[in-house]
Amino acid sequence: MALTDAVVRISKPQAKPYTLKDIQGLSLYISPTGSKAWHYRYTLKGKRNRVSLGQYPDICLKEARQKCEDARFLVKNGFSPNHSDCIEANTVGELVELKAKVETFEQFSGCWKLFKLRKLGLDNPYKRQSTAIQIERYMRIDLLPGLGSIPLNEITKADVLKVLRNIEMWGALSIAEKCRCWLNEIFRHAIAEGIIDTNPAAEQGLLVLPKIPFSIIRFYGRRSNQPFW
Repeated sequence: MALTDAVVRISKPQAKPYTLKDIQGLSLYISPTGSKAWHYRYTLKGKRNRVSLGQYPDICLKEARQKCEDARFLVKNGFSPNHSDCIEANTVGELVELKAKVETFEQFSGCWKLFKLRKLGLDNPYKRQSTAIQIERYMRIDLLPGLGSIPLNEITKADVLKVLRNIEMWGALSIAEKCRCWLNEIFRHAIAEGIIDTNPAAEQGLLVLPKIPFSIIRFYGRRSNQPFW
């Protein structure tokens, strides 16, 4: 069960140390002396590990969850949050060391997603997750199969256009437009971070295809085996 600010605040020390579990591997360690520390437990390369995320009340519950999310992102991409690969994400988007190691579109898009959700204030698991779910779904179905394994600085305009055309081919023009906007954001973000110099998604809006009549879309469906052209 997820922790609340009140539970964290009123928790008392006991004769032996104990932990209160939160979500996503985050927990609050309480010592017999009354000190409280945030811990994140994770599995990397088949081994269980734990990393400290700071002391309470210096780090509140919301901040601990943000740090936990950053640590989870590191683990997902094969980095240990316990040593020099670890980043201290004290401010929005402060993922400097990890970004220096990121190579593929899949890795950087995950970094961008974390930044975007936090910027929109949607990184709180108690808030509506429709945007996060939408990004995750379209990335998995439409963008990562074609771009995921390509190094970020090697993606060309032709690569981007091919992915977008594949979406448009099934009449999913609104999804293609959403993905086009996200791709533009991702590459602009990478430029701002100094990872790439050009945006291969720029000016893709000039190649938008005309909309398909709704009656045809309803007849075939987005994932049918019959393309629209």
